Amino acid sequence: MALIIFDFDGVLADTLDDLIHFGQEACNTLRVKYVVKKDDLSNLEVMSFATYGRACEVPEYLVDEFVQICLKRFAH
Repeated sequence: MALIIFDFDGVLADTLDDLIHFGQEACNTLRVKYVVKKDDLSNLEVMSFATYGRACEVPEYLVDEFVQICLKRFAH
């Protein structure tokens, strides 16, 4: 089982800019016309790449691909 920790307060690492960049790359790859903003992450009640994709207006049928793109980028 893999575990991904989202750390928005910068205690472990400052990953917010990276996550915004990953989300934008995923949207661009999937041809979703959306500009990712900090609030897209800050306003999530449940933190996951799937809910992040939905917040970025990714159509439901592309959410799994959004997740995979973000996970691959995060792994690098």
